[in-house]
Amino acid sequence: MENCPHYRTGCRIFAECCRQFFLCRLCHNETEDHEIDRYAIQKIQCKKCKHIQEKSNHCADCQERFADHYCNKCNVWCADPIYHCDKCNICYKSSAEERHHCDHCNLCFYPDAKNHTCPKYLRKETMMNEECPLCFEKLYYTPRSPSFLNCGHCIHSKCLEEMLNHGHVSCPICKRLMVDVNWEFLDRLIAENPYDSDRQVDILCNDCLAKSTMGFHPYGHKCIACKSYNTTVVS
Repeated sequence: MENCPHYRTGCRIFAECCRQFFLCRLCHNETEDHEIDRYAIQKIQCKKCKHIQEKSNHCADCQERFADHYCNKCNVWCADPIYHCDKCNICYKSSAEERHHCDHCNLCFYPDAKNHTCPKYLRKETMMNEECPLCFEKLYYTPRSPSFLNCGHCIHSKCLEEMLNHGHVSCPICKRLMVDVNWEFLDRLIAENPYDSDRQVDILCNDCLAKSTMGFHPYGHKCIACKSYNTTVVS
């Protein structure tokens, strides 16, 4: 039996656009030069007995169950629990209690993001075509979960984790801080390692956009306005 790298399912889907069966919609999108209309999927094939039938979660011939969880609205067969948001018209790998739908953005967030800022560009109408600034895969129609940064931009959670593990705390788009940072460690490091130099540098704060001039230090430069070390030397 063929194994899909994206979902553990017992059926293949029929793509009307290509007139052939695929293991899943993502397998189709990775091999073809266009994306499948997931909502147009009506026909499936049982992997076990090869029976072709209308979409469901059981084979009408051998009674094989195709997946632990199934959504007949957006045509997802999945081993993990899923929740279909009618407003988003998409399934998430979570329960209903783990999601909060923002009517302004028309997107689902985790409950701890109920008080998030609603930037204009985060609306679903634009998010549908947006790509992750790190891996360049789709932000919305993807198995990867998105994270909404302090600056308001969005990135895949896994990509954010990788950036933080490599010490990158500023947004790859606007350079503002992605997460809350306690700069006390850098205050102590600079205090313990004074640097004697007559060189003065002009800096720009990526967070508050304030400009200032100070003595150069190889460990960093603190904004005099907001006390952030997320600064750039401009001259």
